[in-house]
Amino acid sequence: MLKVNLDFPTSVNLNKNTNAENIAIIGVNRVGLTLLKKSANILSSSQKILGMIKEYKSDVEREVSDDSVILGELDDLDDVVEKYGISSCILAILPSDFQCLHRAVQACESLGLKYYLVSNFYDLEFGQTTKYIVNRFVEPPDISLRYVIDFVIALFSFIILFPAILSISLVLKLFSRGEIFCSQERVGVNEKIIRLFQFQIYIKNYRSVAESLPALEENPKISKIGKFLKKTSLIDLPMLINILAGDLSLIGPRSERPYYHQKYKRIIPFYENRLLAKPGIFSLAEVETWNDKMIENVREKVKFDLYFADHQKSFWLNLKILIKSNLLLFNSKSE
Repeated sequence: MLKVNLDFPTSVNLNKNTNAENIAIIGVNRVGLTLLKKSANILSSSQKILGMIKEYKSDVEREVSDDSVILGELDDLDDVVEKYGISSCILAILPSDFQCLHRAVQACESLGLKYYLVSNFYDLEFGQTTKYIVNRFVEPPDISLRYVIDFVIALFSFIILFPAILSISLVLKLFSRGEIFCSQERVGVNEKIIRLFQFQIYIKNYRSVAESLPALEENPKISKIGKFLKKTSLIDLPMLINILAGDLSLIGPRSERPYYHQKYKRIIPFYENRLLAKPGIFSLAEVETWNDKMIENVREKVKFDLYFADHQKSFWLNLKILIKSNLLLFNSKSE
């Protein structure tokens, strides 16, 4: 039986607090426990984590040393909400367990609870990013012509842009006083879960706890430096590491978060086939369609992604995407 000993933060409080957003973590696992431990560095001062909720009634393998942090079980969520005055939930359920994740979302929606997805949080610990990079580089490389081309271009770009990467890192460390890099779980080629790296653009002590802001809206939790990095696309420079590690290609379909990937698979035919091609930084769908999450526009993007998957070896198609992407990037910077 697994025992996890943690020094829980002082923000964990089982008393009702009407002046705070009382939050429960659904998921007693490594992700949920790490989130609980690091909550003081992630949530705002108006938010409090009251404890954790088990995903399953028969969950006997996952235990914590302090049973007082366990509020109840997912099947009894309505009783737990009433007892502790919970107004929001963080879904710390593993992306591979989509059925449980869907069940938790339905439970929250039926009770009118606001819920956050852990995939919307950036890394809880920088060490996890470092560990992931090391593990990816010790795996056998994907020796294909496309990977070799991607690797050479990414390595050359990394060397040329290293002074810029170093300068941005120093500025973030000096003025933001937080972490320099962050990562998000995404779905890679053949539906393998990967992590994408970016510069940290969110203000300290409030990372991207998602509030479902559309991609085109300005997020008030982004720092001034972060807004500049996002507008100029410099935020994506660390993705060169993903290309070197073989997770990304320079050109390919945009990777999606696990929850939305599973969601779109259920409502869009052949959605998963878009990832027969390795995800990329630049994509045909992004240069041909609007960048938003409305389902009809997602369907339209999938058509372009499927077309690219079938014609990914076309030199002229890849060149077209690269040229149009850089033109769009140049236009956005000049606005």
